[in-house]
Amino acid sequence: MAPECQLYVAKALGDDGSGDMDAIVDAIGWLVEMRVDIINMSLGSDADSFYLRKAVVAAANNGILVICAAGNDGVNAIDEVDYPGRYEEVIAVGAVDPTFKLANYTSVGPEVDILAPGSKVYSTYLNNSYALLSGTSMATPFVSGITALAIAKARMDGKKITNVAQLNAIFKKHALKRPDLEKGNKGFGIIDPAAIFTEV
Repeated sequence: MAPECQLYVAKALGDDGSGDMDAIVDAIGWLVEMRVDIINMSLGSDADSFYLRKAVVAAANNGILVICAAGNDGVNAIDEVDYPGRYEEVIAVGAVDPTFKLANYTSVGPEVDILAPGSKVYSTYLNNSYALLSGTSMATPFVSGITALAIAKARMDGKKITNVAQLNAIFKKHALKRPDLEKGNKGFGIIDPAAIFTEV
């Protein structure tokens, strides 16, 4: 999505996808020290954590945009957005399928900010291989990549995007709307890169 960006990779999950909250918090802290612009978190939990919230707030206070997967609990689950996607200091990303309809696996809720392609995404996989994967963890880096490009363009124009309110204002103005997505809990709509870059 942003081919010339510089990536900092902080591995906070095990090879089997299991997570340790201390490792996740430490990873966020390290990324704050590295002064990154964006933290992509393609992970989530149904359990809140004081230390996770503290780390996310510290990142936000340092002008870092934290973009998180909403979760994969399904559209019929009520108010099931995962942490840290629930926090107001982050952008929570839901998913649409290749027909731009809401993916049946995506979590929905008032915390969701934006939707992005998340189904059958060609991605890196185990043992130096590639696979087609689906989930809000796939949609989240799409939004992170577009955000990186938006930040770069804003800087070229002498502007800054350093907080969730600014980013959400862009999403709200330029998101692709569909009739089937207009009933709440699905954010502003589907991210529309072309529309974003005409004005950022």
